[in-house]
Amino acid sequence: MSPDGTQPARLTDAEIRAVFVGLLLAMLLAALDQNIVAVALPRIGAELQGMGMLAWVVSSYLIGSTVSTPLFGKLGDLAGRRTALSGAILFFVLGALGCALAPSMPWLIAARALQGIGGGAVIAVAQAAIAEVVAPRERGRYQIYFSGVHVVASVAGPVVGGLLTEHLSWHWIFWLNLPLGMLALAVSRKALARVPVPRERAPVDVAGALLLTGGLVALLVGITRIGMGVGPGTPSQLAAFGGAGLLLCAFVRQEGRAPEPLVPLSLFAIPTVRLSCCILFVGYMQLIALSVLVPMRSQMLFKAATGASALGLVPLTFGGPLGAYLAGRIMLRSGATRLLQVAGAGTVAAGVLALGLTRTLPGAEPLLLGLTGIGIGLQFPSSLVAIQNAVPGRHVGVATATAVFARSLGAAVGIALLSTTLLVCLGGSGGSGAAMMRELVASGAADSATLATAGAAFDTTFLVSAAIAASSFVVSLFLPHSALRSH
Repeated sequence: MSPDGTQPARLTDAEIRAVFVGLLLAMLLAALDQNIVAVALPRIGAELQGMGMLAWVVSSYLIGSTVSTPLFGKLGDLAGRRTALSGAILFFVLGALGCALAPSMPWLIAARALQGIGGGAVIAVAQAAIAEVVAPRERGRYQIYFSGVHVVASVAGPVVGGLLTEHLSWHWIFWLNLPLGMLALAVSRKALARVPVPRERAPVDVAGALLLTGGLVALLVGITRIGMGVGPGTPSQLAAFGGAGLLLCAFVRQEGRAPEPLVPLSLFAIPTVRLSCCILFVGYMQLIALSVLVPMRSQMLFKAATGASALGLVPLTFGGPLGAYLAGRIMLRSGATRLLQVAGAGTVAAGVLALGLTRTLPGAEPLLLGLTGIGIGLQFPSSLVAIQNAVPGRHVGVATATAVFARSLGAAVGIALLSTTLLVCLGGSGGSGAAMMRELVASGAADSATLATAGAAFDTTFLVSAAIAASSFVVSLFLPHSALRSH
């Protein structure tokens, strides 16, 4: 059913394949950027003299994508997926241009936020477009192809990012997005020409978007400043957390009365939607945190080159798509998602816990990263399809965007929280966590005491992450049983 409640024109198999190819290319654009930057973060922080602000290179992107996913999901429901996806790609390309030209850390952070608006929107709109033309039970099969895109992006992204940073400059990571973005724009616009466009128009919840943005920025500023040594009880921190609370409460109130809310609160009255969003929140937190922490640990503790540290992520990046492939096949045959969500959440919690306990065990990290990746892969498609299956057809776009919103929010909060944990642990001996990070990134070997402190700090950060992952497993146990629709 189309967003305005009418039955859309049925697409032929050839037209569905054309739509899917266009969406895959757009997804590749966004997926590459999530993986290509992580390995360059230590070099970026050192060159722009902003090691203490390093988390914001990731967090600003995630804040932008968090806000944009429900906004563009709703825009797709109101104005059509083709218009929404084109706007998303343009935001992404403009942000990439700003990042490539960045002369300072604040400039880079602002440009990353703009790029995040486009990247998050691309993923939300692409997933919703597939939901319009493919039945829920069949979507697991199509998720396999999305997983293939993530294989390419996850393997190529860190390697290409590492090589470009090592042999040219980290600026080239962002220059690469410009030709890819223009190609994705041209192909996706042609492919989506037959996807139905709604005939009705309704206002977009701009007030909700502004309140959500302000609340998230205030919250993440407060969390990040703790890692920079600012006490949580200082007046500025109390103002940040208090302001975040007020703005987010105002956002919830706004969503309850807006004619076209950014995040319809009624969706969270559905247990499957509510619990699956929690699973996505925690699952994406783990994926982004591992993508940042693992290469950072390799470079700081073991003096690995940027390209070599990127290769350390290969087991994780292969494991995720493998888990998604298995989830797609199992959903197609069983017509259910609950067992996949429970198994995935438990596997992730066990894998991250083991990563925090076995740092000095040779050969353990690749195996554990692969296992954790499989667990994450089991959760993502099963939770998304469960959400889409649980809502009426007219809400599938905003429900999909809400799922992507939960993922992006988890990543934004998670990277701020865990990077703050790492900085606090690094500075636990009375020094500055950012200063120790600069010392560890600098050429030459650090002394044994510094390396021991850093190793313990990374272990603690992984254990905190494992405790968060365990909460997702508990949540998954309360999921209701429901069969996937075959129409």
